[in-house]
Amino acid sequence: MGSMETSTVDSLAVNIISVCYTTLTVAFLLLPPARPVIAANMSYTGVVLGFVLVGSTVAWITSGRKHYKGPFVNTDCVPMAG
Repeated sequence: MGSMETSTVDSLAVNIISVCYTTLTVAFLLLPPARPVIAANMSYTGVVLGFVLVGSTVAWITSGRKHYKGPFVNTDCVPMAG
């Protein structure tokens, strides 16, 4: 293993922790900062998140699917097993 490689168990643990943290953070960001909720104290995070999700989806449908080639994998440097 190289210096930046991790085992499957370590990678899975880090991925689970990061997904849980991101989900928790987004959930708390969507909550209003004060009650009662009025326009002056409303958290507009949900509105911004919605715009980003809709914009990303539209961009993917209109041009991303046609132009995205995926990551370049240099097979010359990968040692063959066996």
